Amino acid sequence: MPADRSVSAPPIDWSGQALVLGGGMAGMLAARALADTFEQVTIIERHAQDLGGGMASAPRVDRPGAASALPQVLSERSRFQLERLFPDLSAELTADGAAMISEPGADRDGARLQFTQRFIQRHLSHRLASIDAIATLRGHDVLGLVGEGERCVGVRVLARTHSAAARSIPADLVVDAMGAESRLCIWLDDIWRIRIPTEQQQISWHYASRLYQLSAGSLPDAVVVDSRPAYPYRGVIMAVEDGNYLAIVACPGSSPLNSEKFNQLLSSFGPSTVAASIASGRPVGPVSVARSSLIRRRRFDRVRDLPAGLVALGASVCSFDPFYGPDFEAAVLEAATLAQILGDQHRYGDGRFAFGLPRRYFRAVTQILDDTWQYGWMPALKTIR
Repeated sequence: MPADRSVSAPPIDWSGQALVLGGGMAGMLAARALADTFEQVTIIERHAQDLGGGMASAPRVDRPGAASALPQVLSERSRFQLERLFPDLSAELTADGAAMISEPGADRDGARLQFTQRFIQRHLSHRLASIDAIATLRGHDVLGLVGEGERCVGVRVLARTHSAAARSIPADLVVDAMGAESRLCIWLDDIWRIRIPTEQQQISWHYASRLYQLSAGSLPDAVVVDSRPAYPYRGVIMAVEDGNYLAIVACPGSSPLNSEKFNQLLSSFGPSTVAASIASGRPVGPVSVARSSLIRRRRFDRVRDLPAGLVALGASVCSFDPFYGPDFEAAVLEAATLAQILGDQHRYGDGRFAFGLPRRYFRAVTQILDDTWQYGWMPALKTIR
């Protein structure tokens, strides 16, 4: 029988250190959510360079999931929450060239923003650099968690150098933002014998994408989708930053899309006007290729006795089909939820209340993911056949 946490659990020092595992888009949002509560927030990132704009994030045609190849959308409902974390960021994104798309009948405040993942990572990295409480430990792999009773009290890390030795870093709260390949479920089972139910679906698709500069007004709408139910592929052309358009093609099968196949499929999109716009446009960079992916939702909300001092955010909880780009939307809402819950618990002034943090947080995240899982982005896309 679990211990009576309200009596036996020692208090947690909310003014201490929090760790964020992973320095990508979700990790940076998580760090900002923690910065108002903890004295020190450390992001642990395996790459040696800044994901927001360093050489480690430079696109490569053979790198799965290259950041520049992934679209992201910021809807009206999440812009308010983003502003709570980063005041005036949506205006900053727009000023720097993010595409602002108004829905029919909506005013500017009801518009959505569209951009690539690398674009938003650069802006988040710039904002975090000005927050004294946040630091980044680069070039380190996370080996596992450190448990003490029913609490996570830190992580074990290993520097990516030949002579490095593993060491432990203590923490009052650990946030896993390592993405779809997170090993959190394995660590929970190894230390606390907790197994997380998982819902998943393999996507047998290969993706390829490329940025284009198109003539002004050459496309009838900011987003063009051709699902082609009679054909074994699908595609999206969407406005992103700097007046560019991101073209994405997904094709089933075991062979990845190469540049020649990508161009063939792209030229067959929708009506001839769309194909002509692409053909007359100027490519910006190479074709980026990504392998098939896995839609996976880890149901932390269905586990009653999660260890204290540990939560997850972003694709560590739920990874979506990259074709529609809801990752940033979901991560913003999750980070805002975490910040609100931490603020509430900090005001209680009793660290024992922190044992309810994981359950309260994951129950709130369930509603966020249910909405995104159910509706996705298809209603926001205009189909041209």
